[in-house]
Amino acid sequence: MKFRYFKHDDCGVCKAILPKVENVAKKYDIEIEIIDTKKHPDIAAQKLIFTVPVLIVEHENKELNRWVRNFSIQDLEEETKYYLERI
Repeated sequence: MKFRYFKHDDCGVCKAILPKVENVAKKYDIEIEIIDTKKHPDIAAQKLIFTVPVLIVEHENKELNRWVRNFSIQDLEEETKYYLERI
């Protein structure tokens, strides 16, 4: 499983949520890739990212879920546990 976190430096929500997402990734030993949409617009375009933050949860290069803008870290953690039990 892998987290792909899309953000840019001018986004206050991105800055607030990132440490919490990193904590979930660390807790469950999940790789996290942080992509700045201003530095890598090509990657953002490939994934149809139109706003930030966006967290894409992937497994074997397939998207399992997409969390956009304001989302619950508790829900993310519960879903992460759910997927890890089934993978």
